[in-house]
Amino acid sequence: MPPSADPVQQAIDRIPWAFIRCDLLCQGNFHRSLQLELAALGKRCGYTPKREWEVPDRGDGRRGFIDLVWLLDDKILAAIELDRVYRRKPIFKLKQIQTEAKIWICWSGSSGYFHHLQIPPEIVCIFLERRYG
Repeated sequence: MPPSADPVQQAIDRIPWAFIRCDLLCQGNFHRSLQLELAALGKRCGYTPKREWEVPDRGDGRRGFIDLVWLLDDKILAAIELDRVYRRKPIFKLKQIQTEAKIWICWSGSSGYFHHLQIPPEIVCIFLERRYG
């Protein structure tokens, strides 16, 4: 498949490589390392990364935070949630963000578990496996 002409999609296409790099080099908190690696990826692509973007409800009536957003001229171009376990909260949080690119990166267990979560089509799920951590 030819590479996308859309710059945001080109950045999204690099996420698995950033994950592998982080998996190879991480020596501490993997979630935080991946968050920083993806923030750096966004910055290299010309976006302003912001970690811990607040949302009013995380699914239980309490405020929550999206792990990372990429901004361009104060407009959110991508919202990214990172999770080691599969829960409903990331989906709920991503549905609250006004952006075309909603990405959920998960790295634990089997992707077959997700069938009961009813993931909306606007959320891109990237299921990866840690091999070195």
